[in-house]
Amino acid sequence: LMMEGSLQDPTFRYGDFSSDRLRADLTARFSHSESLRDESHLELQVQAGDYRWREWQFSQGEMTAVLHNDSLRLSHSSLGAAEEAGLELELLGHLVPDSLKLEVTDFRLGSDHYRWQVEGAPRMHLLADRSLVIEDLIFSSGEEQVDIYGTFSMDPSAVMNYSIRNVHLGRISDLVGGRVRFAGRVNGDFITQSLSQVPIFEGNLTIRRAEINDRLIGDVDLSSIYSPEENRFNTRASVYTDPLRYPDYIAENDSIGQN
Repeated sequence: LMMEGSLQDPTFRYGDFSSDRLRADLTARFSHSESLRDESHLELQVQAGDYRWREWQFSQGEMTAVLHNDSLRLSHSSLGAAEEAGLELELLGHLVPDSLKLEVTDFRLGSDHYRWQVEGAPRMHLLADRSLVIEDLIFSSGEEQVDIYGTFSMDPSAVMNYSIRNVHLGRISDLVGGRVRFAGRVNGDFITQSLSQVPIFEGNLTIRRAEINDRLIGDVDLSSIYSPEENRFNTRASVYTDPLRYPDYIAENDSIGQN
């Protein structure tokens, strides 16, 4: 059995997504005497121009998904409206009983001046219960680094681990755009649980010289520790504008700081 189809739409709209030029091509081939894992081929190609998703705009984008027997390849590329920043992503997958194994073979986000990329070839496992297991997913850009590993699922006991080192929020804000501009340098180690229900945060996070829309906030410290005796999380958040580090803030706010 073989099927082919194509779609072209100069004004495509669906939810928060819209495109002035969209084309999709689908090819499928199956054998009635064989299982899908042994004899099947499914390929989907989507191209979009001048498209928007929520507040983000892009000049062009392309996605290809190929399922051949029990192997999967997914690739995506997009270019921002200013044609300076873009995203390149490729995933390779393998279907096994009750799960899908994925490997991130390529991830590049940014421009020639500021770019994030993935380290090595991190692996992920999508299980039959819809939980996602992430192994050593490391993103880096020079001295900036974000490590993620753990399990994301509906199970409240599932834990995700994060480690953030020297991340410049101002560079990321310029990269992604958006209505609110933020800045500061972030460091921290923390875990999250129950993300699908009531989120739990435990660990420490610091932001040095935090700013929102070019307005100086100061140094932000957030810590959360679980107390077994009290059966609760003790969370502490503080904002401090050191007069020695931020003399301009003191002068601009009638000699009133934050602590």
